[in-house]
Order: sequence, then structure tokens, then C-alpha cells
Amino acid sequence: IAEYRAIGARAGGKTPVELLKSLGVLDAGVPMMLVHGQYMTMSDLDLLKPDHMLCFCPRSHMLFAFPAPIHRWVDAGRPFAVATDAAASNDDMNVQPDLRVVQGLAMTEVTVSKPAAAFYTSSTGDPATRLAAAEALHTQRQQVHGEAAVERLRDPRRLLDMVWKHPGGLHPGFRAGELSAGALANILILDPSHPALWPGDDLLRALVMCEVAPAI
Repeated sequence: IAEYRAIGARAGGKTPVELLKSLGVLDAGVPMMLVHGQYMTMSDLDLLKPDHMLCFCPRSHMLFAFPAPIHRWVDAGRPFAVATDAAASNDDMNVQPDLRVVQGLAMTEVTVSKPAAAFYTSSTGDPATRLAAAEALHTQRQQVHGEAAVERLRDPRRLLDMVWKHPGGLHPGFRAGELSAGALANILILDPSHPALWPGDDLLRALVMCEVAPAI
């Protein structure tokens, strides 16, 4: 917050993204990655170009008790990459567990919602009040569970794009993260019958949710 406050003071109340816009950085025609983005407003997102990539480091963000609102990014149509951040805030530097966090993180909105707060404090009320609070919390859970952004964050193909396709498309000199003519040929061969990938009926989901190293 100190940096955010200092930029606002120096730049006449502008957000960091608004400052980049006023300096011409966002209009320079250069692909760029904007990492973390916790203090990025919806109006900031509107200033970004198609070749500006957001980057989310979920376990690092959670260590500091402030994960970015990625479901809002999805709602705004902003693709983003998933990364580990640094060893100081990520114990194993393995992006697979970070993908698993992304897969479930949007649902935590229910836990910190107003209906949840009302339910947790309803023990002091009468049974009817407690039941009404529980019903409201259930309605909130169903609503969040059915949100399009949450559904997209559960899709293993979309999740894998966050570590392959999206960051792979940023480099100006070559393409990566896709199987196509002219793209960088980074190929990993896995044994789909290995127990580490069981039940093995959805390989893309296994690449997100399973520990793939033993199956290489």
C-alpha cells in the first residue's frame, strides 16, 4: 500500500496503471506482463491492451493474505498467466499446486461474503433467525458456484493455457505454449497408465490436479 499511496501522491491521485497510461507506456505497442495486480481496479483493467498480460501468483498472494480477484479479471475478459513468484514466498516453485489453488480460489468468495458473516454470528439469535441465515448462505453458495467466471476457472484446458499458451504468446521472437508449425518444440512425454495420474480418464485434468513428475 505504501507504493500505491506514494504513486497517487506524486501523480495527482492516479493509480499505477493510470500513470503508465499517462506516460505512454501502455500505448507503446510492446507486449508486457503486469504481475500481481491486487490494487488494480476495473477501470484500470479497461486501460489494458490485448498484448498486456496479467500474472497471478496464487500461493504467494495467499501467504500475504491478499489474493488478486481473478474472477473479476475473467469477468472483464482479461486472460492471465499463473506463476510461482519467488522462492521467498513459494516453497517448492512448482506451478502445478498454484493451478490447483486457482481452480478453487473463486469459491472462497462465499466464505468472506456478507451472508456468511451473518450466519457465523447467528448463534446468538433464535432458531428462525439461524435458519434464515443458513438459507441465505446456501443461496450465496449456489450463486457463486454457478457464476460463469467460476466455471471457466475450473476448466483444465483454460487452466493449462495460463502456464502454456498465455505466457508463451508474449515473446516477440518466438511462439511457445502451443502445438503448431513454427512454435517452440518443448515436449513432455508422460505415462498415462502411471498411478500418479489415476483414474486417468481425463488427462488434461490430471495435468492440473495430479503430481505428474513420477509419470514422466
